[in-house]
Amino acid sequence: MEPGLLVTVDAWREFLRSHSADFLGSASAEELSELTDDQRAAEWLGFEGASTAELTALEERLGMALPPSYRTFLQTSNGWCHPGEVVSRLRTSGDIGW
Repeated sequence: MEPGLLVTVDAWREFLRSHSADFLGSASAEELSELTDDQRAAEWLGFEGASTAELTALEERLGMALPPSYRTFLQTSNGWCHPGEVVSRLRTSGDIGW
């Protein structure tokens, strides 16, 4: 999937489910221990999506609108575990700042 196409919750959900499956299929015991029981059972490395109020508060705190794709990502999952080799976690809307 091309990154420019990740502008809907459904597109993000599809992409993130695939990422979760790939990660869980090759994760070490240590990496798996960093996930909650619910995340392992759901095979989902994310969390409940951010609410409109949470996103509005974030944009007010930053003093700018979020890019549409990132806003939709946060609506799909408010943060993420193990997005890649170098980054171990994407912050929640409440933790994002400059």
